[in-house]
Amino acid sequence: MAWARKMEKLLEEAISASAPGQFEVRAIECRMARCAVEVAAPHEFYLGQFAEDSEISRSLYGPKVGDLGFETDANGDQVIVTTLGYERM
Repeated sequence: MAWARKMEKLLEEAISASAPGQFEVRAIECRMARCAVEVAAPHEFYLGQFAEDSEISRSLYGPKVGDLGFETDANGDQVIVTTLGYERM
């Protein structure tokens, strides 16, 4: 679906631009009415707000659902994995 592909691209660009080099986008998947995002960062969780991106803010509610997970990278440092859900307006 064109809407889903467009939102996946917009979300990835917005997350990457929010803090360049800080957050790793692991997965983004949008369907007809919802999007799921998985983001990882050392020692920090992702809040998932897009107030400054008007197109995303006009298209999605959220984040509606969120969860945190903790991993250890190859160097033994903590990585926080944030999963968030968004719903189409």
